[in-house]
Amino acid sequence: MSENLKQTLQTIISTSMSVDKALEDNRISPLEWAQIAIKSIGFWKAIKNIDQLKEEFVSLTPDEKMDLSDYVATNLDLRNENLEETIEKLFESLIKISSVLLSRQKV
Repeated sequence: MSENLKQTLQTIISTSMSVDKALEDNRISPLEWAQIAIKSIGFWKAIKNIDQLKEEFVSLTPDEKMDLSDYVATNLDLRNENLEETIEKLFESLIKISSVLLSRQKV
């Protein structure tokens, strides 16, 4: 798995988990907003390098793409287990769909 893709996924996961933790009491304090903002700085890097991330993703083998899915399943930890499982399954489905679409594009 590419290091850039892994870092981008980690940014998304850690930001999501920060928001989840902050919402534990159904509100987000100024300190929690600051923590979320700090964790989300990596989003700007991902947006800036979106073309590079796309190229790296396209060049992955099917097994490497499934490694991305496993990485999300291993590292994402939300308070709501049903939501966590839904997100993990959705991510895995998107990986599979993208693989099919990309294989058709090459033909």
